[in-house]
Amino acid sequence: MEQKRYTAAEALDVFDAVMSSIHSDDRPLLSAAERVVLMQRARRFRDRFSSWTCVLTDEASMAALAATGTPLTSLI
Repeated sequence: MEQKRYTAAEALDVFDAVMSSIHSDDRPLLSAAERVVLMQRARRFRDRFSSWTCVLTDEASMAALAATGTPLTSLI
């Protein structure tokens, strides 16, 4: 089965919606082992998202420099 592909903007919309919909009602019921697995998965996601954020920042920086001749840090 083919996985749905998202544009960067669509993916950010999905991430935002999912993060807004997380509830913590079930977490008090988790075992210590289950909590560790959740923590590991969340950290893995954080690392992947952080890497993607760096790619987007680098692309924005190169685009800003090409378009304006000004580094991105000067535009923020």
